[in-house]
Amino acid sequence: QRNSVPMLARCFEEWQIFQAEYGNSFPFREISFIAQNNDGEIVGHVGIMPFAASDGQGNFCKIAGIASVGTAPEYRKRGIAAKLCSNAAAWAQNNGFDCLVLYTAFFHVYESCGWEIFPMQSCGLENENFEPQAGRKGVELSDAEKDFIIECYNSMADFSGKVVRHNDRNFHDWKRIFREQFFDWYVNENGYAAAFEGVLAEFRALNPDGIKLCRNMKTAFLPENFPDIEQLYADGWKKRSVNDAPDCWHGEKVMLRNINSVPQNIFFSLVDKF
Repeated sequence: QRNSVPMLARCFEEWQIFQAEYGNSFPFREISFIAQNNDGEIVGHVGIMPFAASDGQGNFCKIAGIASVGTAPEYRKRGIAAKLCSNAAAWAQNNGFDCLVLYTAFFHVYESCGWEIFPMQSCGLENENFEPQAGRKGVELSDAEKDFIIECYNSMADFSGKVVRHNDRNFHDWKRIFREQFFDWYVNENGYAAAFEGVLAEFRALNPDGIKLCRNMKTAFLPENFPDIEQLYADGWKKRSVNDAPDCWHGEKVMLRNINSVPQNIFFSLVDKF
């Protein structure tokens, strides 16, 4: 993996940022599949980030998240990424995963490898009582506030797409989530709210005063069975439309490759997007 980082940094700006912060170590745990040239140089990489997400009915799907898909510029258009994705899919099937998931705007590339666009059922909401106020980044939160948010999330009623978040260098790791600069946090003793690029992505209201934390966001992207969502309606939020992705996904969609049966109503949230 260490030898893959310089190649990935040539492919993606975000990996240049990772390399500056972590050197040639991976910033989170992945299972890596690589391609090498005849000189042993790494020229392609595909990673799997394993995680589990609820179907909203008390069952958890074992998901292989496909990420860090990159091919050195001079080796592109030779089918390297497609071969690596196929190898990753075979590994996932042999290791008991239910499906492979990725986010991309390059749909045709993955459709040729067996992935399909996943028509996610989501609930788009708009806030009629929008009161803009700057949130705080995760690094600005106190340890007590972080512990409170984690406790709120863990005690939240089950919902479609609820991810098991660990502290083990997994991508779905609270340390990574709080370090992420895309998120804004609003928290007090009444609950918390998290926004991704200004879109309400997750919240927990312990009482009616807690729902006021969500007024700092104009739109929301949530599963229709999200706990406490009725409190949003009571506070003036309206259904805007049902979309399979919010604007802040910048044209990307969820693509899924089934191994076993996967519930069609499973949701992929902004907080856990990779």
